[in-house]
Amino acid sequence: MNTCNFSFILKSKTGRVKPFYAHNNRFDRFYRELSRTFARLCHLVDESSKEMTIEMEQLDHEIRSLEEAASQAKKLRNSANYVTKELEMFDDAYLRNID
Repeated sequence: MNTCNFSFILKSKTGRVKPFYAHNNRFDRFYRELSRTFARLCHLVDESSKEMTIEMEQLDHEIRSLEEAASQAKKLRNSANYVTKELEMFDDAYLRNID
């Protein structure tokens, strides 16, 4: 089951050098727990990425709606300015010269 390539070298009490691979039960448990933790983290990253993508799409939609509203407000302001100028010209031409 060992797919790790850890090559720590340990010396035994007799002074002989022995390679340390995943033969140690504690290391096996540690490696399995590390693998599970990594898998959970990958899953959380995937979920977060999906959530952020959905939120970005919603924000893009809201931005487009706000840009459309701003554009419409600008058109209405221009129309209001035009009508105001027309009324002032009418007032100057017909109502102020009644005296």
